[in-house]
Amino acid sequence: MTGSSDNYIQVPDASCSYYDGRAHPTGLCPSAFNVSKSQDGTYDLTSYVCNEDASDADLVFQTTNEVDFAIGKGRTELWRWSRWHAPRDHRHTLRITPGSCTNWDFVWTGVDASGETLKPGDYDLTVSFLTDPLKTRSITVTVTVS
Repeated sequence: MTGSSDNYIQVPDASCSYYDGRAHPTGLCPSAFNVSKSQDGTYDLTSYVCNEDASDADLVFQTTNEVDFAIGKGRTELWRWSRWHAPRDHRHTLRITPGSCTNWDFVWTGVDASGETLKPGDYDLTVSFLTDPLKTRSITVTVTVS
């Protein structure tokens, strides 16, 4: 994916050499964005990893969970995807060919962990990738709840 459109907020740019202000030597580019609120009041949370290297990239996961989405405000975590999706042991590999991307999507209803609808405002969406070499990295973007 490159650039952005009126319906998307995308950070960082699709140039994968750098993200979060740090160089990434593997040729893998993790990113995250959110789609505007849909007519049914939900938010489509999406993360993706692109392979800019000349060879295949193998992402090895130890459980059924491959990424985790969290919504927060400042230092306070308000909601986390994995709270309702407990990981099960399931070692598996996802291969990304050169120039290709893979993505993960989740529809969030705009609520906190107790099921209360969040007040309108800006919140942080943090996506954590649950594989080496990306385990130490996460992407944070702004989600505007309206």
